[in-house]
Amino acid sequence: MNYKLTKLKNGLKVITSEMPNVFGVSNNVFVGAGSRYETKEENGISHFLEHMTLKGTKKRPTSEDVFGTINSIGGLINAGTSNEYTCFWNKVPQKYFSLGLELLSDMLFNSLFKEEEINREKGVIIEEINMYKDRPSNYVIRIGYGLLWGDTPLGRDILGTKESVAEFQRKDFLNYLKNLYQPQNMVVSVAGNIKHQEVIKEAEKNFGKLKNYVIRNWDKYKDDQKKFEVAINYKETDQAHLFLAFKAISRHHPDKPVLDVLDSILSRGGSGRLLVNIREKRGLAYDIAAYEDNFLDTGCIFSHAGLNSQKLEEAIKAILDEFKKLKEEKIGDKELKKAKEYLKGSFLLSMDDCENVASWLGEQALFDKKIKTPEEKIKEIEKVTPEQIQKLSQKLFVKEKLNLALIGPFKDKKPFDDILNKFKL
Repeated sequence: MNYKLTKLKNGLKVITSEMPNVFGVSNNVFVGAGSRYETKEENGISHFLEHMTLKGTKKRPTSEDVFGTINSIGGLINAGTSNEYTCFWNKVPQKYFSLGLELLSDMLFNSLFKEEEINREKGVIIEEINMYKDRPSNYVIRIGYGLLWGDTPLGRDILGTKESVAEFQRKDFLNYLKNLYQPQNMVVSVAGNIKHQEVIKEAEKNFGKLKNYVIRNWDKYKDDQKKFEVAINYKETDQAHLFLAFKAISRHHPDKPVLDVLDSILSRGGSGRLLVNIREKRGLAYDIAAYEDNFLDTGCIFSHAGLNSQKLEEAIKAILDEFKKLKEEKIGDKELKKAKEYLKGSFLLSMDDCENVASWLGEQALFDKKIKTPEEKIKEIEKVTPEQIQKLSQKLFVKEKLNLALIGPFKDKKPFDDILNKFKL
């Protein structure tokens, strides 16, 4: 895959990948603004601001006008907020590329932020918070992140709290925009049936006159966890929902490809160790998988599962056993090959979609000194050895860095403290 990267005079990065055999173009704008940039009082403002950019601009005064611009040409539009960035995107037929990019600029820098729309959207976001709390399979991850990162921006909910959301006013959004939504802190990433110079021309027109100010920064996470932690959330459910996590590594750590393969060993589609040994062989779970999350300065790897409440102790021990095996036994060549092929294949298939390509390049352009091509990622995966996997497992899977969160009909966390105390990891 080829890409081209240009930095405009105001510091805005523009990265493109030409995909001449597709019919559409994916326009993305990445901004280094997410929940970890927020103060405690601002918790949720990054996500709320994302919502408000879709509520009307000077040129398109209503949300119907914003969505209608894209819907009327058969395109897609959306946005998403993470801990470390927010992405605004649309996917349009090739001939409407310039309209799609202009719309993103309009949303980001000409949104009205009407007080009545803000007050109306508060109710929407509070219902979004309620929705996630009513979904224990999702909410247990939120509790788990609070356990992992504590009272820090990484440990707080990206959505905010009902209390923080209710307090936001127009001036808060305008101040947040000024602090972070600047060209030096943004990337325009475009992939599809389009030429780089066409994108540069439109980027200059829509973003070239923006000015830079002082950008607020985020606080580096300081890990002081010295013993395992357990959190329970009482809820009358037929199934227990579990989050079992270890602190891990950052997105720039040299062992990142090793962690990717390790994660694939545990959670490779329908044939990863967790699903085979916990679900298929023991019948303890319907849904179980492993995931990793990597930030600029830290990270985690965790198992997430819906489990039989009556056999929870057996399930927790069985999951921990899978992490323990990676420390004690080198993975065989056959299993390692399967894990690598799954990881490579699923990644390469995702690169058939121009939206995934634009996201892949845009996130790297925002955070990384060097842009990695899919071919380079594949080579990194292929180089991972059994010895590296075992060494990283021995480093990460230690009891004092273990965090267990549970949702279910439990009122006392002592039994779970006892399970972890007795388990030799």
